[in-house]
Parts: sequence; C-alpha cells; structure tokens
Amino acid sequence: MKYCIINGFDAPNEDMICQVINGHGYYLDRTKRERYPRMSIEDAADIELFGFAVQESNGFVVFAKINESQAKYPDGQTRRWQGKSDFVIKAVDPTIDSILDEYVKTINQIDDLFEHRYKGMKKEEIKEKVIGFLNSLTERIKVK
Repeated sequence: MKYCIINGFDAPNEDMICQVINGHGYYLDRTKRERYPRMSIEDAADIELFGFAVQESNGFVVFAKINESQAKYPDGQTRRWQGKSDFVIKAVDPTIDSILDEYVKTINQIDDLFEHRYKGMKKEEIKEKVIGFLNSLTERIKVK
C-alpha cells in the first residue's frame, strides 16, 4: 500500500489521502501533515480500494477514478468516495520519516536536559546546550 485513507473516521476524499513511508502514514495535504505528522496505518484503506489508479510523476501523484469503490466500513457497508474523480497532488518527500526521527531525538535530548540535568545550570548554559542540540539536528538533517 502506497496511498491510503488512514482510518474509518477520515472522509474518503482527496484532502484525506496519506502517503505510506516506512510503515507510517503522512497526509499529502501539508496543513494536515503539520498537525498530524506521523499516523498509524493499522486501520488504513488502500486508495485503490476506492477505485483509483495511481501514477507518480516528477514528485506529483495522479489519481484517476476508474472503478466503483470496493472499500468497506467495519459493518460491511460500502465506503463511497466523497471527493473529486481525477486530481493531482504533490507527493511527500520520502526523507520526512527519517527527519522526523531526528527531530524526536532532539526533543528528547532537550526534555532530558530539563528533567534531569538543568538543576544548578545558569540560563546561558541551558541556552548553549539547547542551541547545540538544534545545531546538531540541523547537521544531521542536511546529511540525509
């Protein structure tokens, strides 16, 4: 599965499509992706179940509805597509997953600093440490 609707709560339309990268779902819609950066695909429905043919080209994804929906809700009822029949959306950069991992590591370092190590440190020392963590993150991301 490469593209999906993440769960039974998301309306099956073009705004709710996720791209699957390393076993996680990332909304193609940038605003949703910023709000929900990494989603479980445990209950996801492959976009092809909604009757779509999918083609990737030059960083974009072309979706064309060619069949009726075969997607089902848990109660067995058909999950009808509620959006456009043909559309193009910019794909998610596949490095997002590893970048998010680096971001989480850095946040954990900062959290650890405040939880266990900052006692007795001056404000400038804490600031230097945090800036060091962020600079390190920037360097790790540049390499990827």
